[in-house]
Formats: sequence, structure tokens, C-alpha cells
Amino acid sequence: MKKIILSLVSVGMISTAANAQLAIAPELGLNLANMAFKYAGVTDNTTSMKAGLAIGAVIDFGLTDNIYLQPGLFYLMNGCNGTGGTSYNLNTIQIPVNFEYKTGKEGGNRFFFGVGPYLAYNISGTFKDATTSTAVNIG
Repeated sequence: MKKIILSLVSVGMISTAANAQLAIAPELGLNLANMAFKYAGVTDNTTSMKAGLAIGAVIDFGLTDNIYLQPGLFYLMNGCNGTGGTSYNLNTIQIPVNFEYKTGKEGGNRFFFGVGPYLAYNISGTFKDATTSTAVNIG
């Protein structure tokens, strides 16, 4: 716990020293998801992409003039379309934490790239076929 607090204080001091600004950016987009299944007795495991909504926001912390920390919170609609008219729908909460490097000056044309991990949790889901819709047990 002490290491976490010390790390947060260090990041705060670095960003204050760099006269960093905080920016909140809402995001809305298209999520193209697919799934792969592995279990005994399945011979046809053909699935195709399913379009869904991705909505959320990120907070952009400037650590230096070119390096930024960008955590976020998103709601994603995931899933896939299977054979014979079946489909899986999953609703997911995702928390990414990205580090970005931005070229150029703020307010001008900038190229950027970033990397980072994310934590995701499926909150609900359904399986649909031609006649029924069944809730997916998450957990």
C-alpha cells in the first residue's frame, strides 16, 4: 500500500512540475468483436464479427511536454455471430491505462502513439438462437 501511495504522489509531483493540464475526452465508437470457443465435442467453431457500441471517456494527464498518462472508463458491447443464426452478446466494463507519446507542440498538429494494459469485466450476456434467448452466467 505504501508503494502505491508513494507512486501516486510521485506522479502528481512530476505532473505539477511540468505545469501539466488535465483534459477529459468523451469517446463514442464502433466495436468489432469476435470470439473463439474451445471445448470438447465441438466440430464447427465458425464465428464472425459482431458490431457493437463503445462509449466512455479518458482523462489525459500531461506528465511532461510529450509524455501523457491516459486512464479511461468504457462500456463495450462485445460478442459474435455463430453458425445457424446463433449469436452471443456480452456487455463489458473496461478500464484502460495508456501511456502516450505525442510529437509536436500542444495546440498544433500532433502525431501520437501509446501502449498500456486494461482491466475488463463482463457484466452481463445473452445467447440467442432461432427460437430462444438465454442469459449467460457471468462469474
